[in-house]
Amino acid sequence: MLMLLFQVGDSRYALDSAQIENIIPKIELAPPAGLNQPDAKHLAGLFNYQGQLVPVLDLGILLQGQPSHPSLSTRIALTRCGTDQALLGLMAPGMTAMLQINTVERATPTLPTKAYLGDILMTQRGLIQCIEIAQLPGQQHF
Repeated sequence: MLMLLFQVGDSRYALDSAQIENIIPKIELAPPAGLNQPDAKHLAGLFNYQGQLVPVLDLGILLQGQPSHPSLSTRIALTRCGTDQALLGLMAPGMTAMLQINTVERATPTLPTKAYLGDILMTQRGLIQCIEIAQLPGQQHF
């Protein structure tokens, strides 16, 4: 399995690359006007991608309460979500490395966690928390 890695604060995270349709540089986003749901605070904005309106979640806010800092390594991963398979952007800093995991050990946390926090990969690079894209909050609002 090939994983897309990124880092928020001191923690490392991974997305299954099979669920990623494209990765684009951070671009100017339109503000998410009219969305006042409490669980939409991690919505960074919207943009037009090949004629489709795409909401972008800021994984920095979602995972650690800090907006993704603008840098050359900040990217938006495009994925499909929901029953209608609409595009969703996931923005995070350091989204530039991939990791092939064949013989890595996986552990499921026994502590209560959020539904979108999946297994923890125990690699030579250290611990990496998997993100379950299908479990990300707020997708029903898009």
